[in-house]
Amino acid sequence: MTRRPWRESEDAYICEQAGYEPLSSIAAHLRRTKGAVRKRACELRKTGALGTSLRYYEPKTRECPECHELRSQFYRNGTCKVCNLERLVRSHKDTAFELWRTLEPDYQSRTLSGSPHSDADHEEVLSFVKGEQPKRPSVCGMTDYMARKTLDGYYVAFEAWKIGVLERQIIALKGREHRWRKHQKKQ
Repeated sequence: MTRRPWRESEDAYICEQAGYEPLSSIAAHLRRTKGAVRKRACELRKTGALGTSLRYYEPKTRECPECHELRSQFYRNGTCKVCNLERLVRSHKDTAFELWRTLEPDYQSRTLSGSPHSDADHEEVLSFVKGEQPKRPSVCGMTDYMARKTLDGYYVAFEAWKIGVLERQIIALKGREHRWRKHQKKQ
């Protein structure tokens, strides 16, 4: 069995895609075996042509088409859970605002923040959130694989924190709506 010599274009493809595409995809594109691509990558690394390994990290996140942020939880309509919860928060704020406008002025002035659209709502909810907002980790000095894995973990943790904030806002707004409806019935 004769071995097919490596072309410069194949070497360039390995150098471009190493770490960004799975080994199986690189091998399939080049029509070579995974072992042959692995061996060639090792040779390229020894010559200094390949600066990274073939190790590939499959991300748990993808971009939401609505907010263009990296997210891991999506609904069937294709948007992320954060976008859907933000839409729900806006809806509850609008409902609460309409209720608030129907209340008598002296009761309006006694409500916690004056209006469901005020910044005090957001600050009030943030004070009850367990755990702080995750900090973006530094990836300096990490391999490409570890940097991608670390950042992906950060995006998943940030999404979970944001979902917690939004869910607490919804609970607070629902409670406020309930109290105001109850007060309306008393009038």
